[in-house]
Amino acid sequence: MARREYKDNDQEKTDKMRDEASAVQKWLTKIDHAKRYKKKVAERYHWEGLTEKYRGEFAGLQDSSDVYIPALNYIFAYVKAEIPRLALRDPKISINPKKGTSILSSKILQKAINYIWRTKKIKRENKKNLLDALLVGHSWFKSGYTGKFGSIEDANGRQFEFIESEDFFGYRVPYNNITFNPDANDPPYDCQWIAHEVWMSVEEAQKNKAFKHTQNLSASMKEGATQDDPMDAERRFAPDSNMVKMYEVWNKMAGEVFTITEGCEYYISAPAKWPYAMKGFPFSFLRLNDDPMCPYGLPDCYMFEPQVLELIKIRAQELDHIKRFNRQLLLAEGHMSQDAKDQFSQGITGAVLEIQSNGRPLGDIVAPIPYPSIQTDIYAIEDRVQQDMVRTHGQTINEQGGLQKTATRSLGELNNMNEGANNRREDKIDTIEDFIEDIASNQVALLQQFADMPFYVAVTGDDMQEMVQELQQRPSANDQGAIQTANGFTFTKEDIQGEFDFEVVPGSTKPFDSAQKLAMMMQILDTLPKLGIQPGPVTQYIGTQIADELDMAGFSKAVQDEIESTKQRMQQSAEQQQQQMELTVAQSAADTQIKAEREATKQSMVQLEAAKLFNIGGAGESHGK
Repeated sequence: MARREYKDNDQEKTDKMRDEASAVQKWLTKIDHAKRYKKKVAERYHWEGLTEKYRGEFAGLQDSSDVYIPALNYIFAYVKAEIPRLALRDPKISINPKKGTSILSSKILQKAINYIWRTKKIKRENKKNLLDALLVGHSWFKSGYTGKFGSIEDANGRQFEFIESEDFFGYRVPYNNITFNPDANDPPYDCQWIAHEVWMSVEEAQKNKAFKHTQNLSASMKEGATQDDPMDAERRFAPDSNMVKMYEVWNKMAGEVFTITEGCEYYISAPAKWPYAMKGFPFSFLRLNDDPMCPYGLPDCYMFEPQVLELIKIRAQELDHIKRFNRQLLLAEGHMSQDAKDQFSQGITGAVLEIQSNGRPLGDIVAPIPYPSIQTDIYAIEDRVQQDMVRTHGQTINEQGGLQKTATRSLGELNNMNEGANNRREDKIDTIEDFIEDIASNQVALLQQFADMPFYVAVTGDDMQEMVQELQQRPSANDQGAIQTANGFTFTKEDIQGEFDFEVVPGSTKPFDSAQKLAMMMQILDTLPKLGIQPGPVTQYIGTQIADELDMAGFSKAVQDEIESTKQRMQQSAEQQQQQMELTVAQSAADTQIKAEREATKQSMVQLEAAKLFNIGGAGESHGK
């Protein structure tokens, strides 16, 4: 009986392993199918070719021609000018509470997420996202949490687990390391699964206690690696390390995450419950130009690549014409040896060429070939192609540091051109702000789930003076290690529970022209008196902004001192006016009272005189009788 149970258990284990191997193979097939589709998209939109051109590699053109092909890197110029105009500064993220969520929680989160953005250098990662999006049409960002847990035993022998260290991270994932089901239209929101390709050494994988079935792992071959290319991907790894490619698969349909590899028929890490409480995948997706037929998006640089190639061809013709005109001669037969001809063809500086004149004039022996001058139409065509390229990508030449041709050579015309470019760019900026809001939402979800230990936020700003009082009401205010000062505070996940709306302050990532901003503020100051606005809070605010813009600490302090002095003078003036007004009112009341008394006295005198006259008249009548 015991033997039969043993056989049954053994059979059950065998069936389970067979089912696991079948499931892993199905996932590897799904991933391979999706990668094949991604490869077709990459070939269609020249992902690799555009990346090579950005790096200054034009091997396809230069290897297929016998003339010199100049590497006009308009793609590099476009990308380097476009990225700082889209995201030059850290964004200002605003967080508003939804119904039932406290306002204090939103204030804490707003300070925290903007602090995290600065300290975790997320802006730097976002610039890499923009580089991907401009070259290949899309990019990925991953948010997550790592915690190292330890244990301690108390006096009664009970074990307690604690967090030794933890980190909330976010980074750009290379576009070729993410694969998803290709029938998705709006990744990551409608993706059924996402596979994150991760490389690590075989030794590291075998030592990882979270992995299993690693004893027979073998190194993986990096796709596209060749021994001829000195910069191939394979040689980036240490020569003494064998790397294995793994797929961290996030299956939204089952709410599971697991790890598999092509070198093992079983799960490296078995399917486990989705570790994060965030809504959706921990991946954020940036796509600047939608493609109605493909989820990956249209690369900016692909749209004007044909014009780049044509400009390179035109410039090659111009240079080749000059080269041929300067280096090709007509020579009378028999007047120059072969060695002299070879020296001439090599163009060696300082070479001495001997010829046999046989008494003939030198001009009758050697003469340049009378090539016709280059067609003047080529310059008009070059300019037309240049304009086609500008109209395609929307970036003016002066934005790249070049000289912009104008019809009137006026500053107003240049401003109109720049305004048109900015209008084209606003749509991208709106998309980037949505991308940032999605990242912020994921980061907040991680804080709400894992911020068990006090998380310190260093802050600045006048509003912290008021917020310090409010922080006394947060749930963790009395916890050990809690801090709330004008320079920073701590919080835990209990302080930030609830639902929130995220919004990037419009335009906060864009660069601004300091000179233009200062000129605008001075123009506002000149306009205020015409609007009937006298020196006061408005002018004081503008003065503070001017001082901050100039970034001069001494001047800023002087402005603040002057504002305080002005407030004191205005307060003293107001008090004096109030005293004067009270004095005037009292004096007026006194005058009124004196006047009233005089009128009363005058009236009494009139009445007295009337009485006297009445008495006199009465006495006469009585005497007559």
